[in-house]
Amino acid sequence: MSRRDLMAGLLVTLAVAIGVLGPAATGSPDGVRAATMLVIALGLTAAVVGGAWGEWVTPATVRAPAALGVVAAGAAVLALVSGSAEALIALVVVITALWAVAILRHATTGRR
Repeated sequence: MSRRDLMAGLLVTLAVAIGVLGPAATGSPDGVRAATMLVIALGLTAAVVGGAWGEWVTPATVRAPAALGVVAAGAAVLALVSGSAEALIALVVVITALWAVAILRHATTGRR
């Protein structure tokens, strides 16, 4: 794993901690919304830090991450609108899955 992959992993780990502990600490929909905003920011930052920007990829390579990205966007909107802790957890799970897919791709393609 490269240094960028490790940094992205750290950001995803922080997103998981906030996603799990944030709503439990506040117990209110506003706390869920605040935690959701932090998780979104951490997830996007992890994508920027760990992404393979500028590399050519086949369309088949991006199908699963693109689908997961759509699910993540839906979960983020649902968590922000409804204040649902379950939607926040779904967002955290999808962000973690996106990171895992990226790590798998980087490991199998010999990136960096």
